[in-house]
Amino acid sequence: MAGGGGTTYTYLTYVDHLAPQNFWRFESGTQYSDTKGSIPLSCYPSALSCTFSSVNSATLNTGQYLSLSGSNFVYNSVTAVTPISGAVTVSAWGYSTGTPGTYRRIIQVGSNQLSMLIYNDNIFQGYYQSTQRTSGIAPSLNSWHYYTMVNDGINIIFYIDGTKVSTGSFAYSSINGNVILGDNSNPGTQKWTGYLDEVMIIPRALSQTEVNNLYTAATTNSVTE
Repeated sequence: MAGGGGTTYTYLTYVDHLAPQNFWRFESGTQYSDTKGSIPLSCYPSALSCTFSSVNSATLNTGQYLSLSGSNFVYNSVTAVTPISGAVTVSAWGYSTGTPGTYRRIIQVGSNQLSMLIYNDNIFQGYYQSTQRTSGIAPSLNSWHYYTMVNDGINIIFYIDGTKVSTGSFAYSSINGNVILGDNSNPGTQKWTGYLDEVMIIPRALSQTEVNNLYTAATTNSVTE
């Protein structure tokens, strides 16, 4: 809807507006599907089932989420991410019930080409081509947070809950490779314990306004830009 104050979007129409390359929502009927791309995920190890629950939170209003026990993760071992060059944004909602002092991986693309995680000092961090950068912020356990990592080709910018928390130099060229959510390899040692939702990869650098708008849209189902 357009008006004198701009265009008003629902959460999903704003996601469409931002045009992610990949988007995993974990909704009923399409639980493992990539709703914007072609990388469906599967639960590993196959003997352990992943579970899905409806969001019941004053913070997040997006339907179902993926629940991980600390023993399982989701992965596509066949189809790699379409290479993204120049700039990239990766974001996810996470609710960590993990033990402080452990590594908790949110997403990894390729062999540590691009990843977001909670480090063993409980700080939100990222990697690109095995080079580490930190946000300097330790998000609280047992609550939903919106994690975003933007690389504009020169800098990496960390956001938590739509707010920029740090910026640092971080050269970027391109990424590709297989996607893992909730661990660092198949199998790995950095399993996420808790919930993940609304994971997306966008093939450009979102602005601070866009990141904040995406957070607002997910929590209220309405944003005007």
